[in-house]
Amino acid sequence: MSAVLLRKQLTRDDSYLWPRLNPSSQFSLKSILLSCIQSEDFKSISKKLCDTVSELAFGILPDSGWPEWLPFMFQCVSSDSLKLQESAFLIFAQLSHSTGDTLVPHIKHLHGVFLRCLTSASSSTDVKIASFNAVISFIQCLSNSADRDRFQDLLRPITRTLMESLNNGQEAPRKRYFNC
Repeated sequence: MSAVLLRKQLTRDDSYLWPRLNPSSQFSLKSILLSCIQSEDFKSISKKLCDTVSELAFGILPDSGWPEWLPFMFQCVSSDSLKLQESAFLIFAQLSHSTGDTLVPHIKHLHGVFLRCLTSASSSTDVKIASFNAVISFIQCLSNSADRDRFQDLLRPITRTLMESLNNGQEAPRKRYFNC
């Protein structure tokens, strides 16, 4: 609940708190949020933290207000921790539409990350679904057809992930992307 309240105070409430914080407090808060993502063990709280990080990043990334964010994200998706991988993909999925341009210079690395996750036998279903959501969101934000074409080889693993999730009774990807 505190992550939800913090998100509302930092990002969209009438009393938008973020710009009123001094730079030291802003830096500390960003660091604490990233640290909490790494240490939180409860999945529901972790998802709320991801929502908070996503919304804060949405507001400050365009102004280069969080230089630590992208290295942290790449560290998480490259981690051996399935929890950190899933968290990073959840954040990427939420932010792709608004920060896709920021990520385009890293398209080759992102492609490799998505491919590795979607094809790895050691990735959990939750991580694969989070990666599925992130890659679909990212591809949708790409305005250059050549950039989108780079991801054609992911079609088979994306389809496999979707089929596995449906076979396991997980309806969220179908509902989100196929409106049925």
